[in-house]
Amino acid sequence: MMSQTFLMAIFILLMLEILVIIRNIKTKEYDIFWWFCEMSPILLIIGLLWGNVQFIKGVISVGLLPQLGSFIILFMVVFFNYKNPNFGGIKEKGSYYIIVSFLLHIVSVNLAFFITLDTKASGISLLYSLLILTFLFITSLLFTDHKKNINFIESLDFVSFKPRFYKYLWIICGFLFLIVPTYFLQNWIFSLLT
Repeated sequence: MMSQTFLMAIFILLMLEILVIIRNIKTKEYDIFWWFCEMSPILLIIGLLWGNVQFIKGVISVGLLPQLGSFIILFMVVFFNYKNPNFGGIKEKGSYYIIVSFLLHIVSVNLAFFITLDTKASGISLLYSLLILTFLFITSLLFTDHKKNINFIESLDFVSFKPRFYKYLWIICGFLFLIVPTYFLQNWIFSLLT
């Protein structure tokens, strides 16, 4: 039987994804659905319904650091007029768009992180992360306009460092610089709490 915590998380994530879908339909921005942050509630709902905490840990390892970074950049763009290509023009899209974007970046992966604090991430979560990263890479290449740089497949827009073969190393870079550190962060926090 599923815990009340997981049921509540499913409800919250489902409501969040509905808000995201409405936002994207209102603005006719259908291709942004392929951003990890846009699909993270669905991935987490799958993990919760499946009852697979290691899959959820894998999703967290993919998205915790990027979502935190995106939240900070979004905050700076909205409140301090920071110039960023990923959130450019967000103020013109209206308050609904901004509020949903804030909720998306602060709720989904963080909620999953907090409800799974009592479980240590295992090696299988790294495999799930790698599979999710591969899925993101393939869907971004196949279904998005490469000029929009969905999931930063083409380049890291927010830094001036643009390695020549970055696109071909994207999965390796994502695994080494996002997934592995977040995996160890989750386990370090787990060890502090137990």
